[in-house]
Order: sequence, then structure tokens, then C-alpha cells
Amino acid sequence: MKSDAVDKVGYSVPFDGNQLNSLTWDNLDRVFVKFSEDIGTSLDPSDITLQGVNVTDYASLIEGVDYDSDTLIATIRLAARSASTS
Repeated sequence: MKSDAVDKVGYSVPFDGNQLNSLTWDNLDRVFVKFSEDIGTSLDPSDITLQGVNVTDYASLIEGVDYDSDTLIATIRLAARSASTS
């Protein structure tokens, strides 16, 4: 049985009301999302919305998305941010 890979990659966003709290992250270059079921090959960067406090839409920073059907984890790759998008 495979271990839960998402538990080993970083911060787990809570499921309660705290999921909307602001988080400060410098040098963030990847976001991992674990799905409850296989989404197949349907995931595309245009399906993803990342919002922030200083910048309302980080869509231009999404470089790509990879999906692992064995672990059900999508990896969202982000471009380097300038000081104005931190």
C-alpha cells in the first residue's frame, strides 16, 4: 500500500473555516492538491484559480500542472514571483 504522499510535501490546508486564513509564503514554487477520486487527464492550468491578498489573481504565474493518477495528487508549478506579486 502506498503512503499518503501529500502528507509529506508541506502544509495541509484545514477543512474548517480556517482554510480562508491568510498564509505568508516566500519562494512558493509548487502547490499540491490531493483529490478524492481519479480525475483522469482532464486537469488543465485554466481549471485552476489561485488568489491572494496582494494580487487577486495569480493565473499568470501558473507554469503547468502535473497529475499523478496513482497518488491522486496534482502538482501546480508556479513561476518565480517578483516583489510586486509576493
